[in-house]
This record gives sequence, structure tokens and C-alpha cells, in this order.
Amino acid sequence: MGLDIDPKLKSECEEALKDGDSLMNIGKLKEALPYYEKVMDKLTFKLKLQLRQKVLDCSYIHLHRFARQLFPIAKA
Repeated sequence: MGLDIDPKLKSECEEALKDGDSLMNIGKLKEALPYYEKVMDKLTFKLKLQLRQKVLDCSYIHLHRFARQLFPIAKA
């Protein structure tokens, strides 16, 4: 399962991660935190939408299989 991310959003997040990593590498943990939070804020909604769709797709498949077991199609 891949995450579909707008190229502009991906670029912004990669830049923020790069900046956060640079600060972490020199021991500025508190200063790095806002960069990681920025990425989480931008991606959380997108992740939830895609995860919700995957769950719905999976639920449909299981419901369809269950219904076929309860109500088998009569063969002529």
C-alpha cells in the first residue's frame, strides 16, 4: 500500500524533515520538534482518508464473501 502524496506537499514535507534532521544531528532537539510536527500535521489527514478507504474496501470484500455464504446462488 503506497501513499499518494501531492508532489508539492511531498517536497514541503521532505524539506521540513531535512531541516528537523539537521537540528537533531547537532543536538537541538527542542528546535527540531516543530519541523516534525509540521510534517505530521500535513500528512495526518491524508493518511486517515487513505486508511479509511482501505478499511472500507476490505470491509466490502468480507461482507460480500459472508453474504455469498449465507445466500448461495442457486445453480441451474
